[in-house]
Amino acid sequence: VWPRIDALLSEREQELHVDARSNLAFALNGVLGAFALGVVLVAQAVVHGGFGGWRTLAIVAPFASAYAIYRLLGVSAAERFGTEMRASVDLHRLEVYDRLGLALPGSREAERQMAVAVSRSWLYGAKMPARHRAANVAPAPEPPPTVSRLRSMLLRARRRRAE
Repeated sequence: VWPRIDALLSEREQELHVDARSNLAFALNGVLGAFALGVVLVAQAVVHGGFGGWRTLAIVAPFASAYAIYRLLGVSAAERFGTEMRASVDLHRLEVYDRLGLALPGSREAERQMAVAVSRSWLYGAKMPARHRAANVAPAPEPPPTVSRLRSMLLRARRRRAE
């Protein structure tokens, strides 16, 4: 869904998404960097034989820092990124339906049914039920074969050859 909704975003919304994605990347890089430093220090202590005194503190510090960065920056950055994505999907879902040639749902239940049908269509290549298409839109062409459909076609061809 995201590439379809990303095309509908305003410049301000795109800025918010870039900020949220950057914050998440920064936190993830901090966690991975601190953890990698800890691994290097552990390897250095193993090779050069030194797990005592200040070296133990130096080995524990990067792992503690990685955990602190995860808790203080990572969780909130991931939450903000997810919130931005959900908000954009919620705000632009009707525009996506319109661009897909679907009728606007009249109720929550109708929208849920349409969302399930859209998901099945995108994920599995299933045909969109006629009740969800807008009146002025022709039926969609047959979707390309999916892996499961290709597998069943191959099995049928093998059976025919075996007979």
